[in-house]
Amino acid sequence: MSSSVPASPPSRSTKRTQRTPAQRYRRLVVATFSVLVLLLGGLTLANFGLAPALEQARFDATTLTQSRGQTVEFQANQPLAEAGTITVKPETAFTTSLDDRTLVVTFPEPLLSDTDYTITASDVGGSQTFGRATFETSFSTPGSEILTLIDGASAPGTGTESGTGRDTIRRTLLTDASHEDILEADSIDEFVSTGQLVIAAVTSDSGIRSLIVHRLRDGYEERVRLPAGSSAVQLRSSPTTNLFGFVQRTPGASDTLTLYDTTDLTQPQYVLGATEGIPESMLEWRFVPNTSQLIVQSDKQALSLIDPAGAQPPLPLGLHADIRAFIPGTLSFAVSDPTGGSIVNLQTGETTPLEAIANPGAAGEPDRLAVVSVPEGGGPASLVESRVVRDPATFADLRYAVYSLTPDGARMLYDRPASSGEVRSLCLSDNGQYLAIDVRPNIGDADTAASEAATAPGAQTLITDLRTQKDVGVIEGASADWCL
Repeated sequence: MSSSVPASPPSRSTKRTQRTPAQRYRRLVVATFSVLVLLLGGLTLANFGLAPALEQARFDATTLTQSRGQTVEFQANQPLAEAGTITVKPETAFTTSLDDRTLVVTFPEPLLSDTDYTITASDVGGSQTFGRATFETSFSTPGSEILTLIDGASAPGTGTESGTGRDTIRRTLLTDASHEDILEADSIDEFVSTGQLVIAAVTSDSGIRSLIVHRLRDGYEERVRLPAGSSAVQLRSSPTTNLFGFVQRTPGASDTLTLYDTTDLTQPQYVLGATEGIPESMLEWRFVPNTSQLIVQSDKQALSLIDPAGAQPPLPLGLHADIRAFIPGTLSFAVSDPTGGSIVNLQTGETTPLEAIANPGAAGEPDRLAVVSVPEGGGPASLVESRVVRDPATFADLRYAVYSLTPDGARMLYDRPASSGEVRSLCLSDNGQYLAIDVRPNIGDADTAASEAATAPGAQTLITDLRTQKDVGVIEGASADWCL
């Protein structure tokens, strides 16, 4: 039996174009490029829609409370075009500016001590994207502290003793009135603080004069001997430059101004005399805040600005009866004259009359003065003044009062009979927030026994918050470091 195999259908021939390698490569390149263009376009749109990101916020919480013009800087990851809306809580005055990738918030006045701040910048815009961002930072400013000098007869003793017999420097934190005694000596004539160190001029029971440099961090002390017969008076410090200094006074010799660097006590950094513009006899001197420059007053009432390094010649600042103090947070200081007070501005070189509101309801005569602030555009200053009421027949002091004078009016802060003590000085904290009223036993007129009154038993320092007009407390001791 035979079998047959079906015949295969006729094959259909299809003509196909054969591509060359070059054509295939070209097609691959075009396809790849198209995909890349799509991806790049998508990424560009995505990146353009991204908001600026905050990389860091830069500030120093301590200096924010010490000087005008301090800043908080927000640094972004890209150049900024719009600052958006800025809020600061608690409310305070500020200005803003942009500097490439940095948003700068500047405070024209020092911030409050012991305060929690939050700064928020919303709708911050970049120059290369259209997204919007919110930057925020929070911080707490440090609490204010004050150092006072307590006489040995008043210093805490042991058992039934009324005192240690040694003078004591006490540090008090205003936030909770906690305190610690940080330095004791037979006799502390005066002292000054740099924030990290306390420098005290002391006299031993045997009459040897020296300086004690006490480190607050760990209590370590170094002693700087003074030449025989010499004394150190008018201790002053410039914490930001690590300098402290004093007038070295030797009987029969001209005064010299001696400055030490706190990082090297082996020898003075500068010893300034007549060649450097220091008068033979000085009434007063001070550091210009945050600098090594000095304001010096001669016994003829001439003021000069002196650069201890000698880079600039002494600059005369005129004749004035008294240097009051630098206005907190500024390079301006108040001076007094028989015809009234003035403000010397070291930035502009101008001296302008001190304007103050009238205080017609106050009894007595003006005595002490502390300038809290002066409006940049001119007008009445904010200040504190003490007044004394005297017996018209005997001229004996009867009563002391202290007033806060601002453009909003006058307010009494202190009013006591002279038997409660004499108001010896009015001193302000670095940011002008707190006032220290130095009250000392009334042991005579202002020209007698000043050094004894400084450490006399019963001396007190009264603290008032000028922003709230409320009393903070009473601290034992006087000669507060704020006054220097």
